[in-house]
Parts: sequence; structure tokens; C-alpha cells
Amino acid sequence: MGEMEEVDLDHITTELPSHKCPLVCESASHSCIDRDNNPLTGPVFKNPICKVYRFQTVDSKWMLVREQMEECTLSFSIPKQLLSLYIQEDMSRVRHLRELGELSPHWDNLRKEVMTRYGGIIGSYQETLAELDKITGRSFKPSCCKAQKSLEFIPINLHTQRMRVTCPRKTDAFYDIVTVGAPAAHFQGFKCGGLQRLLSRYESEKKR
Repeated sequence: MGEMEEVDLDHITTELPSHKCPLVCESASHSCIDRDNNPLTGPVFKNPICKVYRFQTVDSKWMLVREQMEECTLSFSIPKQLLSLYIQEDMSRVRHLRELGELSPHWDNLRKEVMTRYGGIIGSYQETLAELDKITGRSFKPSCCKAQKSLEFIPINLHTQRMRVTCPRKTDAFYDIVTVGAPAAHFQGFKCGGLQRLLSRYESEKKR
């Protein structure tokens, strides 16, 4: 932890009403906050990237901006638990269908059709869960992987960002931001429309 990624930043001049003031932004070495020993966060955050920038103020003082971005381990652990619950629930539904006993040919065919559909869904969940169990060392899904089947249950670009602003003669300010991409089933495609269209179609078919 605490490694600094060096960046090259340009010197920027800003126009102020009374006079011109050069705005200098530089990268500086700074250690990351050790959240592993923090009772509020524990091992939830990992792989931090830390940077510190400084900007010259109008009175020739320096304002420091410390940025720390981290991955969230819950990005993978919660979807995996959710998939396990889905598998258990669907297997329970299949078991209940089997326990219905002997049915008329019409209802028996419907039962077989539903059980076959549930079997396919369960198999897909199990395959995805097995692929997720193989992934180690990372807890981040970049947007370039949004259409990858094995990662379809993982949130896109989920990470935390904390910015600490230190300015002379002022109390330090903290800004905490959680960023995540809009949920969408990119792997499934969009030919059938979104959830709203599917629900509307379902309601229309019920009225027939």
C-alpha cells in the first residue's frame, strides 16, 4: 500500500478579476491511509491509488489536495452471495414442482417445461459462479469488460474516492465519493428492450 503513481501535469494560468495568478499543479509523494486497521472499513477497500496535488492560491500560499481511490471487495463478494441464493431458491422451486405428484398430461407438460427452464437458469448461475470463484487479486470491473459473460453480475467501475483539501488558515475539508456505472445487462444485449418494455409486454399478454 502507499505506492505513488507519478503523473506529468501542466502549469496552468488562470485569469482573475484583479490580477493573474499562476496555478501550479504538481504530483507529490504521500502515503495512503491504512484502512485495514480501521474498525469502520476493515478489509472492504483494497488496492489504493494515492496522489497529492498542490495549487498556488492568490495570496501565494499552497493548497494541497490529496486524492485516494480504492477498489471495493464487495463488488465481487455480494454478487457471488446473491447468485448462491438464486441457485438455492430456484432449486427449491424445482423440488416443489416434483413434489406435486401425478398430474394430468396438460399440467405435467407445463411442469416439465417450467422445470427445464429453471434447470437452464440454474446451470447458467452455477457456471457464472464457478468463473467468479476463479478470479483472485482484483475487485474491480472496468467498463471495457461490461459485455463479458462471467462478469455480468459485477457492478461496473465501482470504486471509492476520498479527497482531502488542506488550505492555510482553514479547516481541512473531506469529500467522499462512490462511483459506479449504470446497471445494465450488456451481455444479454438490447434487442428485446429494457426491463420496462419486458414488463409492459408481460402485462399485455396477461390481459389476453
